[in-house]
Amino acid sequence: MCQNMKKLYFFASFVYFICLITTTIETDTHSKICSQCTTPPKVDSYLVQFCRKENGTGLLHQDNSCCINSTVSSQTSLIVGVDMSGCGLKTISGLFSNMHDLKVIMLENNTDLQIKQDDFNGLSKLLYLSLPDFLQCPGGNKSWNSVEKQNNTVICEEEINLCVKNNVTCQNSNSHCVLTGPGVMECLCLPGYHGYKCLRQGTFPAVSYSIIICVCTAVISGFLWCTQRRKVKKKTHTY
Repeated sequence: MCQNMKKLYFFASFVYFICLITTTIETDTHSKICSQCTTPPKVDSYLVQFCRKENGTGLLHQDNSCCINSTVSSQTSLIVGVDMSGCGLKTISGLFSNMHDLKVIMLENNTDLQIKQDDFNGLSKLLYLSLPDFLQCPGGNKSWNSVEKQNNTVICEEEINLCVKNNVTCQNSNSHCVLTGPGVMECLCLPGYHGYKCLRQGTFPAVSYSIIICVCTAVISGFLWCTQRRKVKKKTHTY
């Protein structure tokens, strides 16, 4: 019995450790974006000019290929602009996950780049997006105030909030239309509501929910490990 409890404690500690480092790993991934390109941005790069212009307020500074908001402590919110032009990118899937404050993304001169609509989920503040000329602006031209071609680059400027432009009203009175990416809208719960059709009041207990999930996973894993180990037959060696 005591041995089984030790095993269960080991599994609980392991699952807790995994839950604890998940955010750290995600943060480290975002921080590597700034040094992914070996070639620094050109002096006349839109990102460099944008960062210098906004730096007059003392809020932004340039870090390799990124424009950083130095007043924000959360690593997932620091990057407001990134120049990854000519980096040899083939895909950007998951590259900008949870980076909701991005305003500038430069991806031109990546000759093998392929993009999907999902690659820009969560990016609702884009002011400038540049792509190779064989690609189209995500969400289509209707999702941007300006779309034009310059040399070998497609430039998408000023993402349009289609919720506001089209005056979208959600069927459920406890939800509202939110732009979640270029041309993508969702009806999300108003503050103070959550759950099925936003019928539950109060904030979602995220911390408690995460702890319960981790503990339940550890308990079930420990139980299955202890019970299934009994069915494992020991190998006998004959010499």
